[in-house]
Amino acid sequence: MSYLWAAAAFSTYLLYFYIKYLPGGLYQNAIALSFASIVGSFSAGFIIQKTSVKTAMTILMGASLLGALLILFVGERHQELMPVFIVITKVGSSGFFTCCYQATVDVFPTLFRGTAFGICNFIARFLTTFAPILAEIQPPTPMILTSLITLVGIFAI
Repeated sequence: MSYLWAAAAFSTYLLYFYIKYLPGGLYQNAIALSFASIVGSFSAGFIIQKTSVKTAMTILMGASLLGALLILFVGERHQELMPVFIVITKVGSSGFFTCCYQATVDVFPTLFRGTAFGICNFIARFLTTFAPILAEIQPPTPMILTSLITLVGIFAI
């Protein structure tokens, strides 16, 4: 569970730091990132209601992976579509982060839930401290790392 929290937090916060290096307009990309954050958090609740938490996590992490791969392979050629790719990536990662909260409630008994939240959140936030450092690495390495972390997260679900 800690890995899922770390994968969600890392991919969410890496985008905030990496956005300045993405092709396209910085302001359009930032608006898309903010909009997608809201949509991702709300969409997670709706997807969980219609399916299970596990299915919702898989769908949203898959969307995040799809968006990261689109940024990697299509973003340079079609800079006008970059805000769309950012929305796909961010909706997936924000929604997945929201699902982590629900999954923790479902997985752990009430007696250990607070401790589980604390441990998972501590590990996720600690590993996320490396996101600004990795965002400064020569592109496309940050998006490749995000894609790999997300892919492993899909299998870990």
